Amino acid sequence: MMSILIRLFIIFFVICAYGCAVTPDYFRYLESRGTIKIDIVDNDSYDYRVWIDNKVDFTWDGGNREDRLKAVNRIFEAECREVHVIDETPLKRGKYVTGKEAITWVMKIRCIK
Repeated sequence: MMSILIRLFIIFFVICAYGCAVTPDYFRYLESRGTIKIDIVDNDSYDYRVWIDNKVDFTWDGGNREDRLKAVNRIFEAECREVHVIDETPLKRGKYVTGKEAITWVMKIRCIK
């Protein structure tokens, strides 16, 4: 009986974590932790500079280009009709304790309203 309850709890936890991992609130949480940083820029060619660390968390990986694109689209979905990534540059910052290379991706974003 106890093992069934533990399994149900684990399944519930995984479903909740997966559901939260792709919402704008989740990306705001990552922003509050410093995994994602957003700068408004005064530039004619792009509107925002987004800094994304290549940290892995549940169903999101900042090192995966598809996940980064999904993130910027979710972050700006309320104010932008379309989000265009003008440039994406990796900044190597050394290595994590696990040996994985620590990279911060700098994305220049153009918001089409």
